[in-house]
Amino acid sequence: MLNQPRATVGVLLIAGVLAFTAPCYAQSDTWVRKNDVAYNGQDGPQKRSSLAFSIGSLGYMVATDGVLWAYDPISDAWSSRATHPGFASGGWVALSMGGLGFMFQTTGTMQTWVYDPALDTWSNAANFPGATRYSPAGFAVGGKAYMGLGSGQSDFWEFDPALDQWSPKTNYPIAGLQTATGFAIGSKGYITGGCTSCGEYPQLTGATYEFDPVANTWTAKASGSNGGTGRVAFAIGNKGYAGLGATIWSEGSNSMNAFDPVLNAWTSAGSFGYSVGRQGAFAFVIGDKGYIGGGGKSGGYHQASYNDFYEFDPVSTTYTPRSFLGGMAVERSSMFGFGTKGTFIRGGSIGQYSWSQGEVWDYAPATNTWTRRALIAQNAVGASTFAVQGAGYKVGGAVTGSPFSSNLCYQPTSDNWTSRASIPFARYGTVAFSHGGFGYVGLGIGSSPTYKNDLRRYDPASNTWTGMAVFPGAARGDAVAFRIGKKVYVGTGFNVVRLRDMWVYDIELDTWTQKADFGGTARRGAVAFTVGGKGYIATGDDGTWRNDLWEYDPIADTWTQRADFGGIGRSYAVAFVVGAKAYVAGGRTGTSTYASDMWEYAALDPLNAVQVRPKVLLEGPYNSGTGLMSDALRTAGLVQLTEPYTALGYDHAMSGGESTTPAVLAVTGNNAIVDWVVVELRNPAQTSMVVASACALVQRDGDVVGVDGVSPVRLYVGAGNYHVAIRHRNHMGAMTAITVALAPNAVTVDLSTSSTATYGTTARKTVGSAQVLWAGDATYDNSVRYTGSGNDRDPILVKVGGTTPNSTATGYFGEDVNMDGLVKYTGGSNDRDLILVNVGSTTPNYVRVQQLP
Repeated sequence: MLNQPRATVGVLLIAGVLAFTAPCYAQSDTWVRKNDVAYNGQDGPQKRSSLAFSIGSLGYMVATDGVLWAYDPISDAWSSRATHPGFASGGWVALSMGGLGFMFQTTGTMQTWVYDPALDTWSNAANFPGATRYSPAGFAVGGKAYMGLGSGQSDFWEFDPALDQWSPKTNYPIAGLQTATGFAIGSKGYITGGCTSCGEYPQLTGATYEFDPVANTWTAKASGSNGGTGRVAFAIGNKGYAGLGATIWSEGSNSMNAFDPVLNAWTSAGSFGYSVGRQGAFAFVIGDKGYIGGGGKSGGYHQASYNDFYEFDPVSTTYTPRSFLGGMAVERSSMFGFGTKGTFIRGGSIGQYSWSQGEVWDYAPATNTWTRRALIAQNAVGASTFAVQGAGYKVGGAVTGSPFSSNLCYQPTSDNWTSRASIPFARYGTVAFSHGGFGYVGLGIGSSPTYKNDLRRYDPASNTWTGMAVFPGAARGDAVAFRIGKKVYVGTGFNVVRLRDMWVYDIELDTWTQKADFGGTARRGAVAFTVGGKGYIATGDDGTWRNDLWEYDPIADTWTQRADFGGIGRSYAVAFVVGAKAYVAGGRTGTSTYASDMWEYAALDPLNAVQVRPKVLLEGPYNSGTGLMSDALRTAGLVQLTEPYTALGYDHAMSGGESTTPAVLAVTGNNAIVDWVVVELRNPAQTSMVVASACALVQRDGDVVGVDGVSPVRLYVGAGNYHVAIRHRNHMGAMTAITVALAPNAVTVDLSTSSTATYGTTARKTVGSAQVLWAGDATYDNSVRYTGSGNDRDPILVKVGGTTPNSTATGYFGEDVNMDGLVKYTGGSNDRDLILVNVGSTTPNYVRVQQLP
């Protein structure tokens, strides 16, 4: 089989270097703080407890560090208030009366504290006079507070704030009840639920008693469900609500129930927000709505805390997510990018490991918002992630030092996780990257610990792992990796000592070469990312927690220090890139302190980004008589609103996920949209290196425009000289032979005319007076083949039915190489003949190869 020859790369590189200057990567070099990890805001309450009350139009929650937080449902925002001056862990009851908040402590100093929201101050009142106890319960009726019960106790007390004094009341009917909850309806108070033995398998009760303050009597009411320990309770209107809570050691309920005192009956009030049972949540009422948030589950390694927050509508019994509580302060988390979003997988911190499920969140930079996604089946620290063909993969990880070999796949369209083939050897602290439709995972820490130096390639199609060239440096864990074009740079990390050596892996050659050592100090647990053809390493642990940022130039093999990371120093953060900006979040900030803040890094001022107006003609839909391309795909409603290249495994460079609108696709005439293309800018000194790409739209007359159907294509690199390439999903791409000077003012690059020389040999096809891109790459493998393994003819036959070659298939398919919306194997305007013509009808074994380096 013959391969069409390619032009000598060295000749073109020399010509480009002599005639044109290297790109100027104009630096913005700035950090901007964004919303905290898994939180639509900054610095919200993280150390949350079950203590909450409402006053007027605001709800209040006291965190476990004593900070008081106020929630405004109108602005859907949290803000900090005066710190509780005497807060300590133990038994508390929190409630509000007469426009003030009250907190009663039943352990330690037995203090009573009063919060005045107008003055934002705390003051003391008469101490609780009863015996010490944990898990008391109470409510407020008629301007007075009532509380009692708790571990080993059944006494009940009244507090009169006007007199600032306590008086005993009739004991609760069940002795020694703990973790019960209370609420008030009208002039009566109610205590419900709890346990008389609250160990690993608690003895629960659904008993409900009504207290009449005037008669000082208790009356048994209908029993509620045995929701469990650590429930929430509140009243709205003429009904009480109680629910959630743990039923055994670490499990919990997410159901809520409503009590009607008139009917003396409990009914279901739906399930609380997210489908995770929990205990120790907090709740308060503002107006006619209830608000529930936080909580967690505990016991052994089944520990987790939640930062969700929901508004409860008692009429519809629905739970609407509101602004989540403070971000998750975690280290060794994982994150991968999906076009316009990043997907975050929770890691761990002290007391937050979990053998069970872990939280997953999407971050959208355009709106600076976080959205919860499906739980992952296995929460672990130090897992590695990569994204291939629109799916994300989480590989390995560990819990309390025990590594996993699992490989879990996330499909964002269906929001679900599935198990895939495990990586050989359990490990955590690995490096991972993707290229050409494959994922790669290597290095890492195994049991004992042992340090790994292998590299494995994962094929999603066959669900198999293949061993690649072994990393030649010292085996290590907690290293970093970043990919620039077809090369991956790996370095830093730890094996007995911290390291700073760097190595480059050539993905196509499967070889390693040592490069200049990392410019900063030797470290472990740093983060790395790529923007604009440059690599970046930030933060990490070199014996202290670092916040420096270093930029790597792969052409000069040099490191340059850039603006320090915006937050405090840290290790084991996460980093990801969306568009032209990088995001660094979370991490360890001290021996036992963790961060939830997230910062956005802009290497380039967007106002200095270059713009280009390319022009290209695709052979498949081109009509030499009119000089225009057919928009049959658009007319048939087949052109997708979102770019198709991510799903094909294209390796974006600061792009991916672009989308257009129905209005753009409704335009007719010469400016009607034909299809999506990719515009690439390539480094003049290393033409195989794509420094920036953008998915764009091509019109019938060949003009390539932005997703709005009008604007030039913007690529986020600075002014300079670049090779410009255009690629298509079933045509072979082409690139300018010499560099083009690009700037923020749009420059036209016309690949449809012979006056624009292209790289390689016969990179385009001549049709009349026009130059068009070769059609026929139905398999998207950068070649056109009619026969032999991997040919482009057989997929057409398979698509129409295999045994029925006269059949057709309608749709947006790569096999539709003439792009008329119909896949045909035989007959007029079939797709097979075009492939045969382009390899040479008399030489069907010939292979036409895409002329891109």
